Amino acid sequence: MTSLARYALDLYHYRILFGSRWVQQVVKLIKRPLYRVIPFCPTAGCCLMYLELSFTSASFLSLHHLNLTIPKHSLPSTTTNVMEANLAKLAEYQISRFFEENAPATQRECDLEAIRITGTSVHTTSLQGGESYTVLNSDETRVVQFRAGYAALDMGFLGHIEQVYGRFTPHHEPIGKLGQLHVYTMLNVGGVSMYLARDALNRNNFSLRKYTVQDFARYVDPSVPYALSIYLRRRNVQLTWLWPCRFFASAWNNTPKQMPCPSRASLLDEYSSELSQLHVGLPERFRPTLADLISMLPSLLEPNWPLVPNHTDLLENNIHVSMETGHITGICDWKDTTIGPFGMSLGGLETMLGTETMSWGWGYHPNQQELRDLFWETLYQEMGGVSEERKKLIDVSRLIGLFLANGFEWKDGVKVPASEGSDGLRYLESVL
Repeated sequence: MTSLARYALDLYHYRILFGSRWVQQVVKLIKRPLYRVIPFCPTAGCCLMYLELSFTSASFLSLHHLNLTIPKHSLPSTTTNVMEANLAKLAEYQISRFFEENAPATQRECDLEAIRITGTSVHTTSLQGGESYTVLNSDETRVVQFRAGYAALDMGFLGHIEQVYGRFTPHHEPIGKLGQLHVYTMLNVGGVSMYLARDALNRNNFSLRKYTVQDFARYVDPSVPYALSIYLRRRNVQLTWLWPCRFFASAWNNTPKQMPCPSRASLLDEYSSELSQLHVGLPERFRPTLADLISMLPSLLEPNWPLVPNHTDLLENNIHVSMETGHITGICDWKDTTIGPFGMSLGGLETMLGTETMSWGWGYHPNQQELRDLFWETLYQEMGGVSEERKKLIDVSRLIGLFLANGFEWKDGVKVPASEGSDGLRYLESVL
């Protein structure tokens, strides 16, 4: 297998749930013809796919060796058993790739170190990543993670993130190093990914999904001291029953003033440059909206508008929920969190409201407007009442985040405005 082929697979498996908007990027990056794409396990915000990429007339790179079960793509959902089996195969591949790239470290050495740290037997988690190897202890309350040297965590920044989002974030503790690998422990956030809980959340007219949407808006009660929350979580006390565990308003209410932030002037320059590129490079129908956003951008970077940690990957596999109640138990994968104006990650709400598949593109749940109204009502209430001017700025921030996340594509290693017909532009047209 060529190194170019391996890079393409890394893109696929690193995301686990591979968004349909990424397919063309993979094809362009490897500069090889697409042999076929078969969608399966359609899910909100992204779609897991089976890829075969043709490299020569005699041979092709295939994911057949994963032995993935491919349900009929015409179905709106798949069984949990099939979804779990597919994720297990993907995790198996990711683990193999991790230790291949981080030799001489071995899986056995990491397992023995995790056993020493936890004092119990360990087993791999169902979801892995492209930069780490992760295991759980026997009662599944404690996680041990081994990370590649280039993927070490910024513990100071993570500490601020935990203060902001509280129970939503697993509490990380550095243990040291095993060879060149960085070792961390954290508490298991519990629940299952929204990907695996999708059918349960959607039953009975999406009754449980309503609780998920409300949690996405609300916040961890700041009256419970942060140190107490860590104490209780270390003892496996289920904080979900002690206070509401909510998300977006946490950033508005709880971001510590002492958190180091980039200068507002540098952020204004960065966002202005990117939005101006999109204004010139995207099709004309997007230009009026972009012109409005560019004119409003300075207001988002005034001193009275908070700079907060924004999670950049609010996809289904990073959001864990209770299958019984629909409440969010935790949110994972905070490594690439960025600091920016409040609201720039609010595009993640769309993950709660719809589904993207290769067959149908982006489509919303039948009651998406009811869920959307519930989210905004809850968010504004938890923020302590919001003026019309602030509501406008929140929406501006949300739209800027969506454009920056979906308005660009990569060509020959250069980030450029997305071209007509790209998946990113189709997605923007669906959600704007």
